[in-house]
Amino acid sequence: MANKDNCNVQNNKELIELRSDNTRRFIDEEPPFIIRYGTIVIILLLFILALTAYLVFPK
Repeated sequence: MANKDNCNVQNNKELIELRSDNTRRFIDEEPPFIIRYGTIVIILLLFILALTAYLVFPK
């Protein structure tokens, strides 16, 4: 029984190692251009829309 538990622990460590390596590679990748600047453009458009609505329809 102890040998089986030892095998499971080793398999779990291998899975963690694989996931950690994949996670490291994913984090190291730089997002594509359209995602990086697209998010900024959307936020700016929403800000401009909110500012326009505030100026056109004051309380």
